[in-house]
Amino acid sequence: MFSVSNRDECNVEAVKEYYLRSVGGRWQVRRCVYRISKLPFADGGFRVCHKAWKEGEEEGRTYVIKYFKKASHASRYFDEALGQVLSVDLCRKFRARARGVQVSFLPICIVEFEDGRNAFVERFLDGEFQKYNNNHGYVQKTNPIPQAFSHFTWTWSKGKLLICDIQGTESEWTDPQIHTIDGDGFGCGNRGLKGMYDFFNTHQCNEWCEKLKLS
Repeated sequence: MFSVSNRDECNVEAVKEYYLRSVGGRWQVRRCVYRISKLPFADGGFRVCHKAWKEGEEEGRTYVIKYFKKASHASRYFDEALGQVLSVDLCRKFRARARGVQVSFLPICIVEFEDGRNAFVERFLDGEFQKYNNNHGYVQKTNPIPQAFSHFTWTWSKGKLLICDIQGTESEWTDPQIHTIDGDGFGCGNRGLKGMYDFFNTHQCNEWCEKLKLS
């Protein structure tokens, strides 16, 4: 069933959906059908977002289909999606140490349309959307947990990577950016050591950094 009753408002697309259970695994594929709203509900600097509903699922479960504005090779989608898969894994490790904290990243998939186009797909986040930090050093100071998570990823990786650009609701996040020590991988937003420096230049360790002995 679909949440949109007027079929003229949506495009029906049969797709291959690629998903990865964990970093280091192999991409799996399944076939499914989405009904995708013709009009976007969000338009950012690099991506445009449409609501979507998957055939065979209960009414009310809404997804987001995200396209790059500029035509992009499939490898760019897989490269950036890998960053969110890694973020899911590291957020699980963060929760195991930060007892009582309930935060997570949305799982992400990549769809391939019959005409060869690609897009990201993830569950629609319902709630107040906030930007907690970005990949140029911005820090939102009212919520200490996202900042501690970013710091945790750098410590856990022994300085090899840092996850930032944390955004979403209070408990569910999406669209992270990963900076790596060599600046390779995880999309064009990977600013390498400069991105790490910009984070720590504005980051102030908080109570969660202290509890996790990150400072």
